[in-house]
Amino acid sequence: INAIYLDINGKIFDPQLGVADLKNHSVKFIGDPQKRIQEDYLRIIRFIRFSLQYSSQIEQTTIEAIKLNLDGIQKISKERILNELFKILRTKNFVKLNRNKHLKDIFLLIFPEFKNLERLNKLESILNHSHFNEETLLAVLLIDDTNNYEYFLHKYNISNDLKENLNLMAKNFVNFKLNKKFFMQDLKKNIYFFGKKHLMALNTLYFLNNKKIKLKDYLNILDSINKLNIPDFSFNGNYLKAKGMKEGILIGKTIKLIEKEWLDNNFSISNERVLKIIEAQNN
Repeated sequence: INAIYLDINGKIFDPQLGVADLKNHSVKFIGDPQKRIQEDYLRIIRFIRFSLQYSSQIEQTTIEAIKLNLDGIQKISKERILNELFKILRTKNFVKLNRNKHLKDIFLLIFPEFKNLERLNKLESILNHSHFNEETLLAVLLIDDTNNYEYFLHKYNISNDLKENLNLMAKNFVNFKLNKKFFMQDLKKNIYFFGKKHLMALNTLYFLNNKKIKLKDYLNILDSINKLNIPDFSFNGNYLKAKGMKEGILIGKTIKLIEKEWLDNNFSISNERVLKIIEAQNN
């Protein structure tokens, strides 16, 4: 299908009969699969992407050629592999990976860190309710009760932002397993601390990790996250200095005390109470 061309007048040139392959959901290498793969081993991972994208049926000769050349993946830079992985995760049919045993087996040989592929089966049930980016899908595939995700972070040169987000996701994976109030009474506080986007991703992980959690539970939490509006915490260092507090570590400590009382009182605190806290800290 990569050999299909279109000129400026819209005329199609199809020397390899790629249009017929598209209609037949057939993704294959041009010519000898082994030669094409050995020219660039990244083509193995691209083959996975295109096969998912076009719901392709895979020829046995292609499977054998791929398996014979899998060691060549080690010759590719981690940056190229990671870039192609993100493209696979963005494919709308990625959640159907488990339906094709050949693709699943190849994918796991290349990415053995993804030990939670079975979660994709349940993920299909909520596709009509949520959109999942590659960051959420990585969390779904990697984060569990082991330190498996840390090996992935070490192996690939991912961005600092993505690394921080996955670390936070792993931390809160433990938190929601230990704290039954995480998505109930503590939901509003957790949205304040972590943001709605993070809580939505956690809700997905929560749903997929626990067989007892039903679709209606997932949707109820998702609805609550969407509806909750969290007020801004309006007290800062400048406010405290204007009220007579000197610069220094005492300002940070006082802000934390005010914030804690504000949170404990359902995001509410009077100016009078704030002044009393400031006065107490100054003395």
